[in-house]
Amino acid sequence: MSLSDDQKNGFVTVLLVLCVGLWQVKALSGHGTYVMNLDNRFDEMKGNNPYLLQFYAPWCGHCKKLEPVYERVGGKLDGTGIYVAKIDATRYRDVAEKYDIAGFPSILYVHGDRVVEYHGDRTAEDISRFAIRCRREPIVTMHSIGSLKDRLRQSAEEAFFVYVGEQSHHLFSEFSATAKNYSIYVDFYKAESKALAKEVGDDMKLPVVLVYKDSRRYQFNPMVDSSLSSWVDEERYSALQPSQGFAMSTLMRMDKMLIIIVAQESSDEPEIKANSKQALERARPTALNRNLKQFQFVIMESTATVSGILMTEVSVPYAIAFHPQTQVFYTTEQPPHLMNSDDWVDFLSGIITSRLQPQGGQGFLVKMKRALYGLRSSLLELWMESRVIFGVVVIIPMFVISLVIYMLCCASWGEEGEVDDISDEEDDDGQSAGDKASGHLKSD
Repeated sequence: MSLSDDQKNGFVTVLLVLCVGLWQVKALSGHGTYVMNLDNRFDEMKGNNPYLLQFYAPWCGHCKKLEPVYERVGGKLDGTGIYVAKIDATRYRDVAEKYDIAGFPSILYVHGDRVVEYHGDRTAEDISRFAIRCRREPIVTMHSIGSLKDRLRQSAEEAFFVYVGEQSHHLFSEFSATAKNYSIYVDFYKAESKALAKEVGDDMKLPVVLVYKDSRRYQFNPMVDSSLSSWVDEERYSALQPSQGFAMSTLMRMDKMLIIIVAQESSDEPEIKANSKQALERARPTALNRNLKQFQFVIMESTATVSGILMTEVSVPYAIAFHPQTQVFYTTEQPPHLMNSDDWVDFLSGIITSRLQPQGGQGFLVKMKRALYGLRSSLLELWMESRVIFGVVVIIPMFVISLVIYMLCCASWGEEGEVDDISDEEDDDGQSAGDKASGHLKSD
């Protein structure tokens, strides 16, 4: 009995689907409930499915620290259609090289030919949010004013953009192109004029692009702003921008002076908690000043970044002005929780008018000092995370290098000693021969 071509093709398709299913079940059973453990067959078997893929190394302390967090990411993304997986980059080097993996852990969103690398905080909320933003459409539809109010209730401080008007207008085409480039950083919405009639009113000319942030609303003005893309890039940050998610990596590439405030509003110490809250409240009016756009206020909970800039430990709360491109920084005369609006304006005007003396920079000595401080901080962090890994990575190599140097030095000293002994023997032999030749005998 012979099979027709259609039956053969159907049989092959069923086998292929079964193979893919068995491979994914095998991978899933390799590690935990939600995270698949992949191998070098990933590119062959991924198909057109979206993957959140972590490249790790078994010896990496940061990878071990991320492991429970990544498992929670798998739980959050369960049912979204996104496969959460991980792969040992030290074992399957060919896959790591294809995706240009340079450090561990590295997290990528892979869907077909599209590859997006994650640069945000390593929290389950931020990582899962990144994956969902990569998965969904760049622009979400708002059907009513209730949808807008619901979004504002989620976060009145975090920026999001809304296009209101006819979608046939050329402004919507520009809005769509901008959303494709920035949708992994910030949310974009579209709405018909009827849906948000109460919001835009009769006086606002449509179509219009609005940004909601800091409990306020701002409008794109094509007569003043250079382009919609540059305006979105400027307005996507809050006045007091938390250094979370993608924010910090993008902020460090800006050609702006960053006003970094180290504040810990959730600290267990009452004094630090109260002073941090007061510092942010006092800085807020200055941060909201639209005439000071050359400055971007940033909130940091950890002191690590500021300590690395100053190359010394700092207290909380603390504030500095730092330019990422020139590595120049300025320090305030008093703690931020004691500064009022006038003090902040005086500090910023001192930077603008060059009244304040800059520190840091990119000089050779500064770079060397910063590199040594960074090495010291990294070693201390590694020591605190794992004594065993510290011993393998630092102590054993130093011992081996010291032993090799010692053996080389001993070998060179031994060779010099042998030469001296031979020369001494030659001198003795020569003296004896001379003495014998001249007929002299040694006497007491």
